[in-house]
Amino acid sequence: MTTPGIYLAGPDVFFPNALDVLAAKKALCARYGCTGLPPLDVELGAKGKPTSISIFERNLALMRRADIVIANLTPFRGVSADPGTVFELGWFHGAGKPVYGYSNVVTPFETRVAVAFAPVADGPAGRKLANDGMSIEGFGLGDNLMIDEALRPLGGLIRPTDGKNRPIDDLVLFEECLKRFARS
Repeated sequence: MTTPGIYLAGPDVFFPNALDVLAAKKALCARYGCTGLPPLDVELGAKGKPTSISIFERNLALMRRADIVIANLTPFRGVSADPGTVFELGWFHGAGKPVYGYSNVVTPFETRVAVAFAPVADGPAGRKLANDGMSIEGFGLGDNLMIDEALRPLGGLIRPTDGKNRPIDDLVLFEECLKRFARS
């Protein structure tokens, strides 16, 4: 039996403590009988300064090798998840591979958008409009509906249940994704 490979998607590669966070994620994966596959490993294995195309191609190769993805979908540099992470999540979903995801933020997506684009006005059909005149998704989800719905078959987007936001590099909910995968 082969050890399942888990692609570790997320903005973690940008953290000042990226190596420590990804090493901790790999150790947690090993504890659950899996191999953590962080994209940073591929970057660090490159000779010379990597280019955008070399990073993209190597990450795709790593994604093809992985059996599942666990995505850190905590809002990053805005009201939503890191766009590269969302691409990776969509790629795994489209490839028919299991997708797990977590966000260390409790606040629903619609509230984050309303705060960032205040003032909010009432629009047609009961929709709320941001100050840019665009409607706000009002489903009470953790992020854009396409992200949340892709995760629903395996338990949905995991968010803190204690009502408190956690730091972006907190691994409690990452481990919860590992537990769900181990039970499947």
